[in-house]
Parts: sequence; C-alpha cells; structure tokens
Amino acid sequence: MTSGAPIVILIPLVMAGCWDRASPTTPTTATGREFGEPAATGTVGTRLTGRVLKDGVPVKEFALALAHDAMAPDQVMAPIVVHGDNGYFDVVSRPGEFDVVVVGKEFARKIILHVIIEKNAVKALGDIQVIGGATVRGAVLDEGHVPVGDIPVRISQSGLTAPSGYYGLAVGNYEVMTDAKGQFVFENYAPIQLRVQRPMISATLPKQLSSGPTALGDQRVVTLVLHPVGDLEGQILDGNGDPLTGGPLGVSMVAYGTFKIWIVGASDLAGAFHFNDVPEGEYSLRVGDSAGQRVAISAGKTSQVQVRYTQPP
Repeated sequence: MTSGAPIVILIPLVMAGCWDRASPTTPTTATGREFGEPAATGTVGTRLTGRVLKDGVPVKEFALALAHDAMAPDQVMAPIVVHGDNGYFDVVSRPGEFDVVVVGKEFARKIILHVIIEKNAVKALGDIQVIGGATVRGAVLDEGHVPVGDIPVRISQSGLTAPSGYYGLAVGNYEVMTDAKGQFVFENYAPIQLRVQRPMISATLPKQLSSGPTALGDQRVVTLVLHPVGDLEGQILDGNGDPLTGGPLGVSMVAYGTFKIWIVGASDLAGAFHFNDVPEGEYSLRVGDSAGQRVAISAGKTSQVQVRYTQPP
C-alpha cells in the first residue's frame, strides 16, 4: 500500500520439469536459469527432486521456492512452477541450506525446513504430503451497505506490496475478486506466523474506495466496508529538524474510532514515506517505537506530515 514498503528483488526462474512416472530416473526439463540462481552460474549436477501429493493423489500443478528463512517474506526467492500429471519434480538448484516452500491453488502452503542441498549432488525430498487449507468468505459493501462486485480482496501476511500468483502464495498473500453480489471466497488459506506483520484483509479500488487493512485473526467470515480514500506523504526528521537518513524505519497508522484499520510500511533511506488509498478519517501515526502523532486523511487529497524521531542510544 505504500511506496516505502520493504524492497523485494524478484529473481525470474524459468527452469521447470517433472519425472515421467514410467521412467522416474529420466527427468524431462526445460533449459534455462537454475532454481534459486540469480544467473546461470550454478552447477547442473546440483538438483532437487521429489513428488507432491494431496490425499495420496499427485498434484498436477504447483510451485517451489527456496528461502533463507521462510518466515521472513523478503528472504523467499521467486518460485518455479512445475506442471505434470504425476506430481514429480526434478529441478536444477543452487547449493546451500534453505527452507523449501511448496505452494499451489489446491492446497495450503507447505514449508520444509533446513534442507541441505550439496553441490553436484541430488537432494531427494521424497513424497511431500500437502493438505487443504481454511476457507475465508465474506462480503464487500459501500458506506450505504450496498454490495460491491468486481473488486479485488486481498489477504496479506507478508507486509510486501502487490506480490501475486505463486509468488504471492509463497510469501503468504492471497487475492480473489468479489462476484456480482459482492461476495468473496478464499480457498486453502493457510494462516502462518510471519515475523513482519499479522494477517490483514482489505478491499481497494485505487484512488476511489478502500476498506483499509483489517486484522484477520481467527475470523473466517468477514464484512468489509469501503470508504473514500486519500493519500499521506510524510518525512521523518531528526532531533535537529533535518531529514533522518540511514533508514528504513517502520511506520504504522492505526485508525481512531470504530474503524479497525492498521496500516504498516517503512520509510526510505532519506526518511520519506508515502501511504496510498487510506480511508478518510483520523489516525495515530507512529515511527518505530515513538509515541503516536495524530494525522487526518481527507478524501481525494494528499495530506502532508513531518514526524520528529530520536534514534535510541
């Protein structure tokens, strides 16, 4: 939601493949960049193999991602997609110790911790059993409580902005559209304890309306109400009133009153931050662990704010 969100470098990975059930020792793979490698500099002999099953049945499409720490979304590398009728995969990989993240549209996110992949060796993960996740459903309404159709609804567990598809699933983000009656359903939702933020759910029409991010918690039926939006531009200052450089610093906004909106982001290296599509109203703005500062957001306008912050000793 904010341009000051954590920066993520997405590494495109185009290698994908699967074993043939009749001849499991002869994998068929496409040529391309190694799994987990920023460039084609890995060793072809370093491979990761296995099979993904749900209820004993091979999963035909899924994605794999390596992560230095699967609980820290900015440590999750861009995934590689595997297609096939038999659920097998055999992919060229970079060596090292990683968490392996397995995601798909038909099952909940699966994490295999601390997998050691040795150079010029095959790491066999064997059969990976995955299960279905939870269902989250609800409705999106305008301020007059009229259902709003064809609007994206997102669950974010990562704090990262706009990851979608398999990469979104790998970092714990989900997106669906409302139907003509304003209803939405998330299938196979897997709540996870990430180290960035709690799971949040929101619906937004950019520059028009937004429910704002609301903590999901244990709720499985949710009603989101849209409100007119504005933007906020801010600058963090040091004790002398100069821009505070050397960030980023965490920035959060919590709505006053009946809204249960909690927005998080971060400043850039020059101490600037920007929140887009914030529902109009009054908020408590905090930088780091500082005391809250009251700010007001007006529909269709960009509010400006300066925040003094003293670095802890």
